[in-house]
Amino acid sequence: MGWFSSGKWFVYVALLWHIVQVLRVSAFESYLFYDFKEDGSHRNRRDVFASYTPPQPTAEFPVILFSDLNYNNDTVNGYYHRLGHGEFRVFGRTVDNRVRQFVFRSMLFLPYTNVTFRAYFCGKTYKRSMQNVQNISNIHIWLFDNPIIGGSQGIYYTSWEHWQMEFSLQADACQSNCQPLPCSGVCYFGTCGIDGTCQCANGYSGSQCETRPAVGTPYPTEQYPLLLFPQKNFQGTPLKVEPNKYAVFAENKQKKKNINYNSLRVLFSRKLTFSQLDNSLTQEIATGSDIEDIPGFMENNPHLVADDIWFNYASDIELQFGVKVEELPSCTNCSATGGCCFTGTCQCLPNFTGVNCETPV
Repeated sequence: MGWFSSGKWFVYVALLWHIVQVLRVSAFESYLFYDFKEDGSHRNRRDVFASYTPPQPTAEFPVILFSDLNYNNDTVNGYYHRLGHGEFRVFGRTVDNRVRQFVFRSMLFLPYTNVTFRAYFCGKTYKRSMQNVQNISNIHIWLFDNPIIGGSQGIYYTSWEHWQMEFSLQADACQSNCQPLPCSGVCYFGTCGIDGTCQCANGYSGSQCETRPAVGTPYPTEQYPLLLFPQKNFQGTPLKVEPNKYAVFAENKQKKKNINYNSLRVLFSRKLTFSQLDNSLTQEIATGSDIEDIPGFMENNPHLVADDIWFNYASDIELQFGVKVEELPSCTNCSATGGCCFTGTCQCLPNFTGVNCETPV
């Protein structure tokens, strides 16, 4: 008892704690990692001069993926993506021996959201699911501290460093609490977030999402509900696609797939239809969202569209791959100035009235 009463026990405990931390940091730094940086000037970025409140999850988009730590609170250059149900998005990848990149580094979740994490390499997939995932301010540390996902039986195992892999996650189909969240006021071009504020569609703003994108900015409209960009991350001059018309975004020629357009924006969350145009094969995504990397989206979502459209054909067959957004007849005549057709019916913005919201008050 002499060593305990004399206070020496405290020294031993402190020494043991230090050893544990050294071992943990050594494991944490046993491989290299760095941020995945691209020119994302057309992605969803925060206003440098505005006070910052991170975008919030909604019933339609229960997960928000942020490019930087702490939900982009520590940067003015961060971008984010709203993740809907049933769609895998890549958050990180191993690009070389012991080198891992992060596309998204923090995440907000709607309570009670179930998530599936997946590793993909060499045509094989490994999945692990979690229920009621909590917010993640640093995905890299979280993976190390979460044995279900990052342990020896998980999808983010550090002994697999030599494989070139992609790591993605999916918000599973909603099982409970699936109704839209209530807001105190009308959300015109958006839906209500978990904090009771309006969460605006890409390019829209205002406390009630009543302000349209500036003229000339690359966002879809009722006239052109689909934009196709030649480069990833919505870069380059977009092709404006009218409703109900297929646009060819890729072709298979001479046993090689040529990508004409690498990313797309869809109006709000309108339904997307992909097709093998030569065979009249189609596959629909009921709740569409912007796709910053179409080939990557296909590879990571074979269950949604790629198995039927993108993969299953003989390589020597020449094919065209198309995509379209259907017209909503109820929105055709809705005023482009005073009307809002976010929900599929024409609703008048403040200070406008009329059948098609064409009359200023």
